[in-house]
Amino acid sequence: MHNRANRGLIELFLTLSAESSNAHHPAREFIRTRYGRVVRQAADRLREARDASEVRWMDDDEIEQQVRALYAFMDGVQLQWLIDPDVDSVAVFSRTLAMIFKDWTGHDEVPVGSAVGVAHA
Repeated sequence: MHNRANRGLIELFLTLSAESSNAHHPAREFIRTRYGRVVRQAADRLREARDASEVRWMDDDEIEQQVRALYAFMDGVQLQWLIDPDVDSVAVFSRTLAMIFKDWTGHDEVPVGSAVGVAHA
């Protein structure tokens, strides 16, 4: 996993994100913009997958909620790994993503090249 090789960057990003919850933090707008961009991009991919019938039907509100929950999960697991390096974040990510994709697709495997597959690549 790319992020495990970049512990310092993960720590910097998560610290900056948490500190940016303060309305007066100088990085607040950067973090808000970054989350807005990544959520929008992932939601666009998930809508493409929905429209191509690669995932179950979800309205746009559910898609945004699913994407936000996925990013919150990823940030949380990375934070747990920073606190305790024995946390097997790769296993946690793999198992949880498999459950999410199974919920979305009804299949155990995500087809390579599908819009939903691109979203998690």
